[in-house]
Amino acid sequence: MATLIHELAHALTALEREDEDPELSYAAEELVVESVAFTVSGSIGLDTIGESVPYLASWAQAAPLETIEATAKLIDRLARRIEDALESVTETAEAEENPCEGAPQAV
Repeated sequence: MATLIHELAHALTALEREDEDPELSYAAEELVVESVAFTVSGSIGLDTIGESVPYLASWAQAAPLETIEATAKLIDRLARRIEDALESVTETAEAEENPCEGAPQAV
């Protein structure tokens, strides 16, 4: 799941690029998308620290960890985008499982 989120974050950096987004080197983009994956994974209860921290450290050799601070708005925006989509899917699935929930009750 974390890998899927990581790859989705790569796609979103290109597809939903905004004018104020910083230009990212390959290494900087890896820091950004893994930060997104770590954040989103944590929000859905997945503990990926054992994979994410070493991965971030390896890319920090080619791009400083300060990149994460400099791209915090981008990381937050992408993470929220994915979290919102996951929440929407979860709500839809729950509604399909309980189609009468929230409907008026017959008297």
